[in-house]
Amino acid sequence: MLCILYSHRKTQREKSDHYTLMFEISQDTKQPFRIMARPRLSQNFWLGVFALLTLYASRGAATYYFSSMPNYFKSLITNRGTPALYASCEVRPNIALEPKLAQKNSVTGQVVFRQQLGKYVEMQVNLKGFDTKGSLLHGYHVHEFGDLSNGCESTGAHYNPFNQAHGAPDDTIRHVGDFGNLKRDESGAVHTEIADGVSSLFGYNTVIGRAIVIHANEDDLGDGGNPESLATGNAGARLACCVIGVASEKVWKQRASRIFLLGTTNVTNSYSFRTVCHSTIHSLWNTVMAKLFWLGAMLTLYVSHGTATCSRTYYNSLFKPQQIPVSYAYCEVRPNKVLDPELAKTNSVTGQVVLRHQLGRNIEIKVDLTGFDTEGSLLHGFHIHELGDLSNGCDSTGSHFNPFGQDHGAPDDIVRHVGDLGNLERDGSGSVSTNMTDGLASLWGYNTIFGRAFVIHADEDDLGKGGTEDSLTTGNAGSRLACCVIGRASEEVWN
Repeated sequence: MLCILYSHRKTQREKSDHYTLMFEISQDTKQPFRIMARPRLSQNFWLGVFALLTLYASRGAATYYFSSMPNYFKSLITNRGTPALYASCEVRPNIALEPKLAQKNSVTGQVVFRQQLGKYVEMQVNLKGFDTKGSLLHGYHVHEFGDLSNGCESTGAHYNPFNQAHGAPDDTIRHVGDFGNLKRDESGAVHTEIADGVSSLFGYNTVIGRAIVIHANEDDLGDGGNPESLATGNAGARLACCVIGVASEKVWKQRASRIFLLGTTNVTNSYSFRTVCHSTIHSLWNTVMAKLFWLGAMLTLYVSHGTATCSRTYYNSLFKPQQIPVSYAYCEVRPNKVLDPELAKTNSVTGQVVLRHQLGRNIEIKVDLTGFDTEGSLLHGFHIHELGDLSNGCDSTGSHFNPFGQDHGAPDDIVRHVGDLGNLERDGSGSVSTNMTDGLASLWGYNTIFGRAFVIHADEDDLGKGGTEDSLTTGNAGSRLACCVIGRASEEVWN
């Protein structure tokens, strides 16, 4: 067992003079890595440890093509040399909301995120549609699943990977997803900025692919004096939600300029002076551990000669054969809101895509869609796009997900985009119901497809055989009929 002890003076909200951060490597097959208390140091410490373990485990393993890695890292690094990630979340009303609440609340809008490695997560929140006669404050949280199969009700509990009690954003003991409250104005709108020092867009416990949920009532921040207060903050019904998707820097700049012009920004800092002091130490730690991680990653590439998926031998030492780690995902397909009107008249594609991925095996995909034009193309291009940004409908999801800089191809081609899943074939009623597997897309690792988008196109994908420049980038698949953001889900959604 490896323990790291760290203490500080108690705050008004704490019951003890000191607290302990303990990280335990256990032989328990159900929970090989157990983290106790607040994990602020752990994410970066384990980054370094993982790099060393990867070196040992990589003797027969691989995922990345060495020749394409420099371009991939350049896409992560900003002009100042600090890695930054961006995310976007298109908020829409809860389809399962109680009718009485739904009549008075129709919350829509957008939340955008930015985080530079080692710094706070910054959020810009712009919402409208709150009941002007209802609560002034509304609980605002990250929930564990980006599963909208039953509206906001299927997003699970607050995101709480370290099993803490619910609290305020500046509490030492809190859920990772505890963002406190949003305050509406007299018109039922919210325009605010928030910074948080516990949640992250980086690492294993990223919030990307999870859900933002806005509640009907005020969050009591764990001070309600009852068990529910320590779990949900008694924040009430779920008015609206969205899946947090990967975005580009462009969406942050656009939203920031819009807020500036409105002149309605109300900055909320979800951290105290104590957190700022700690963050200085953590930022230094982040830098050291990030250097160690990238060094380990590059050495791994050399050792594994350009191939990589973690060694099965290594994982078998952590898990019993019948307990192979499995990830699940869900994607709620909706029509493209900026689709050409003529196409929109004959196509209104809706449905769902569900995914399951056992570590070391091919990803499994179930597709169930309706609403295709029965007189249009029989085949429709089906791809994973790089961004889960729906700020401009499906047109803002970027290009095909292609982290290795390859040409477009068929799903069974050696040279292809990660997002190249070929074509879907509709039936006579304009529906698609099919199962497929793929050996390149993944719900695991650094190039996970969580938070990215599925896009369904109007035309057939020529699989890179069209003989034109566009054929090697898009497959000439035409307009984007529908799309969805790939969110994390539980096993129930697959069954």
